[in-house]
Amino acid sequence: MEVFCHHVYEYQKGLRRMVLHTAKHADKEKIIRKLESNAISYLIMDVNITKINVFFGDTDCVDVIRSFGEFHLSKLSDEQDFILGALLGYDIAAQCRRYLERLSKKQLNSDCFIPFRGVSISQENRIARRDQTILNGKYAKEICMYKNFS
Repeated sequence: MEVFCHHVYEYQKGLRRMVLHTAKHADKEKIIRKLESNAISYLIMDVNITKINVFFGDTDCVDVIRSFGEFHLSKLSDEQDFILGALLGYDIAAQCRRYLERLSKKQLNSDCFIPFRGVSISQENRIARRDQTILNGKYAKEICMYKNFS
């Protein structure tokens, strides 16, 4: 509960706009009381029979997470994972890299494309990023051109 109370403090001081706190299921009632007594929006989801995930913070942020429906963190779509990381205040550039890495794993052998910086994409001339690998923390890109890619 000490870490949870610190998260509430950080939220109230404006250091965080949204928090994800994992707690023991046994602490659920205390957590609810604390959040409601401070008029803080929240969403609680079971992780397993002993743990819960508590999302709390600005109402709009919590509502975005609520719009995902019931979920397990490991089952989020690439877009949901990106949104959650951004809402939790993770480094946005790192979130972008993570998002692109997740997409590239799916698109490695597909006909989908990922637009990249500085390129205008038209119906007739689309550019696809087929492979991305991390090389010394930066992307090494292999880029393929496609005509009438749709």
